[in-house]
Amino acid sequence: MPLLISAALWLVSFVLALMPLTAYENEFFMGAIIALVASCIALLLSRTDMQVLCWQKSVAVSFAALWLVCLLSMVTSDIPFIALIYFMFFSAWPLSFILGVQYHQDQKTKTFLLSGLGVIFALLGVGALVQFFALPEWLFQGRRVNLPLADPNTLAGLMSLGLWGAIGLMLHGANRLQRNAGLALAVLLFCALMTTGSRGALLSLGVAFAVFAVANAALLRSHLRCLVGLGLGAATFIIIVIVVQGGVPLWNALVSGVINPAGMLSERPAIWAGAWTIFSNHPLTGTGIGTFFLYYREVRAGDFTSAGLMAHNDPLQFAAEMGLLAPLLFYILIALSLWHMAQRKAWVAFCAVLGVFLQAHVAHNFYTLPTLMLTGLIMAWGVGAGSRILRMNSLLCQGLAVVMLLALAVFVCAMGSEIILNRAQRDLLQGKYESYIADINFAGRLSMNQNGRVLVRAAEVPITLLQMPDKKLTRQERENNRRKAETLLDRAEAVNPRLPDINYNRALIARDSDQKQRLLQRSLAMDPLYLPARMKLADILLADQREAQGLAVLAAGLDWPYRTPQARDYFARTATLALERGNKDIQEKALRRLLSMTKKN
Repeated sequence: MPLLISAALWLVSFVLALMPLTAYENEFFMGAIIALVASCIALLLSRTDMQVLCWQKSVAVSFAALWLVCLLSMVTSDIPFIALIYFMFFSAWPLSFILGVQYHQDQKTKTFLLSGLGVIFALLGVGALVQFFALPEWLFQGRRVNLPLADPNTLAGLMSLGLWGAIGLMLHGANRLQRNAGLALAVLLFCALMTTGSRGALLSLGVAFAVFAVANAALLRSHLRCLVGLGLGAATFIIIVIVVQGGVPLWNALVSGVINPAGMLSERPAIWAGAWTIFSNHPLTGTGIGTFFLYYREVRAGDFTSAGLMAHNDPLQFAAEMGLLAPLLFYILIALSLWHMAQRKAWVAFCAVLGVFLQAHVAHNFYTLPTLMLTGLIMAWGVGAGSRILRMNSLLCQGLAVVMLLALAVFVCAMGSEIILNRAQRDLLQGKYESYIADINFAGRLSMNQNGRVLVRAAEVPITLLQMPDKKLTRQERENNRRKAETLLDRAEAVNPRLPDINYNRALIARDSDQKQRLLQRSLAMDPLYLPARMKLADILLADQREAQGLAVLAAGLDWPYRTPQARDYFARTATLALERGNKDIQEKALRRLLSMTKKN
């Protein structure tokens, strides 16, 4: 019974990790980690004397070492607040592995988990097809399925894990009914995977299936009916899409990749170059797990399409965030796991892990929470438990539970701060100024003043008062507000020195024009996409009658991929200034960007 309760909580965590509602991603993420830790604690406190199956020693040591390196990167990071959040995120992988080893001992628990996962993936598959055929406005770039995840490639990686589970049921089901159910689910998930248009996922799947075919030739021959059924199902889907929509996103992508092989990688080489620069600057302990996006802004070059959040190469991002040891341990862990799976002839698990591992070199599968969790579970069942059984007394179990509760409490405070901050920003947009101030103060207390974004928002309150010309403030009141803002910005920089907002806000209250320009230039160097600093710097230059320099500052940002409504004002202003200066090239470029953004919205 304790195993079933723990497994049920794990399933709840997995569902929440899918983050089905985009507007509440932080809430779902926090809920997923809470449910996962609760699953571990439920198992720890279930008995006075707990028997724990020991996992394969080499795999366990590799996992523990990688986990320890992740912890070290958090401790040494200049931005511990964000690193803490992502440490808990990363911990979903080893925790799911540990839980999977325990579930391995009970067939009833395994059946319950697999049944639950089968239902979840069936719903995901149906949802992908519904989006593709009936909800084009939901599609990524108008042609690829990505929901409920943020990216089509990571959804494809998750789908591939589910597909291998369905293939396992199709080939190893206890009876004909189970095998047919596995076949139907495999067809559904393969079709769903194709709607994502992910070339990396399909190519990785192809490599993994080739390995599977070589290792299981006799088994595949004995299940020729299932293979033919899978092929016919996929072919039927392709024909339907060609008839209804004129093509398949994945097929179109592969054709374009053959015609233009360099285009298959898009701008990933530019992102990888930036990630390598970050690693070169922090080779030992990295910048801190989860902080890549804050450091990438400054070294970004030649990447004019991505959101700049991920390196699209997990081992490289591990190196940038956690130092040299992280990717080495990652490769050792995967290699040892695959070795033990091959020894046990657990080929379904072997190919599932191999596929998601290969794709991780062009995507970010190991920065996707449900994929981390499911990979941990598959690795546990594929590697198998060792023969030894460790008996843990109640005192040790309770001690581990207390440690996990303390870590969870700190994490909940950190995530709670982010959630309250988002609520405060919504209040501000709705003109609820008192609620905004109250939420900012609450978010600051929750984070124990470790959330740099909250501190910056708090500093903006006195800065706003200083900038209001109709506000009657005494000289002393103005000085007090200035000091308060400067103190808050200093605190923000101490806990997160990578925020461009800090220098921008300092520029707003700087007394000297040259100092304002230096601060704004520093903000832009930190993040070329930070529009407030770009537009404010142009304002200062234009006010000093330096129109050519002001236009140059505005024009320098035209290639960057802005995703904020403020970009429309920026493009319109640049086009207008270019027209006044008689620069048709800049004017046309700004107007094209404005038109493109207007069409997207």
